[in-house]
Amino acid sequence: MNALLDWLNKNLEGKDQFYHWYFELAFWCGCRPSEMIALRWSDIDWFNGTMRISKSRVRGVEKGVTKTHTVREVYLNDRSTRALKEIQKLKMSNDYVMICPETNKPFYGEETARNRLVDAMQACGIRHRPAYNARHTYATMLLMDGVNPVFVADQLGHSLQMLMKRYAKWMHGDKNKIEMAKLNTN
Repeated sequence: MNALLDWLNKNLEGKDQFYHWYFELAFWCGCRPSEMIALRWSDIDWFNGTMRISKSRVRGVEKGVTKTHTVREVYLNDRSTRALKEIQKLKMSNDYVMICPETNKPFYGEETARNRLVDAMQACGIRHRPAYNARHTYATMLLMDGVNPVFVADQLGHSLQMLMKRYAKWMHGDKNKIEMAKLNTN
């Protein structure tokens, strides 16, 4: 994550610098790409430090629901807040947060942004991964740091059951090694 963000920051100029902040937000908020490109400035609550995730944008069509048909408040941390403020400084739109620098219109899909991340992966010698994995990175970072799984599930818009199914192996991190050491009674 850090290598990719550093490459994007150092190698994108002008309006393309937007993509650095796009992925900074993606890695630090856990939203699906379809949710990010549907995000409007009115969805940001600066006072409470949250984003209201209630819609998605797929193939140019805004849907009034998310993938799971749930509305959620995503809490912003320092890095996601900074990314939003930097995007806001670019003054690309008064409505949508994510405006494609090439077209100056809301994104049709997430392909354009994804291509920037693919460029960064190739330049950094990192094997290809879907841009969607930024969401998985966020979830695993939280869980490995011991954040309450119920909070993580809420942030991602998952049920606790779905979170456990997908991310259980990341929940204990190095704590599993400590527990296994207790079994070794040489």
